[in-house]
Amino acid sequence: MYGQIMAQPDEMMKILFINDTLLSLEEIENLMKLESPKDIKMRLAYEIVKIYHGSEIAKKAQENFTNTFQKGGLPENIEEIKTESGKSIMELLVEKKIVASKSDFRRLITENAVSNAVSGEKITDVNFKISENITLKVGKKRFVKIII
Repeated sequence: MYGQIMAQPDEMMKILFINDTLLSLEEIENLMKLESPKDIKMRLAYEIVKIYHGSEIAKKAQENFTNTFQKGGLPENIEEIKTESGKSIMELLVEKKIVASKSDFRRLITENAVSNAVSGEKITDVNFKISENITLKVGKKRFVKIII
């Protein structure tokens, strides 16, 4: 939820604050005067998550977002896929619907958008075979842990 709010266009922030938070109009106006749209959005995301899940969860979501997307870390909840050694990453990611198709996977490879999430090493071979446990970053926001 936090990440989805952060992905909203900047133009929507004031409307979302008014319609989806419990902040006063005066407080919203003061927030909108801040220089950084990122800081405004982070407050918006925090306030909305707090309404639905409480302040502790909102704080954890904010920390997780910061650690993952601003500091280059790994998210807390990474999908795990079990497979056998020697399986093609392309086949596995298509089979588990992490990527839409083989051509989508090839496009991601050519754009250097598939990497080892721990080491940062780019995967450039579309025929890459799994030989050990690996955590992948696919695109900007998808993470998957492959376990043999």
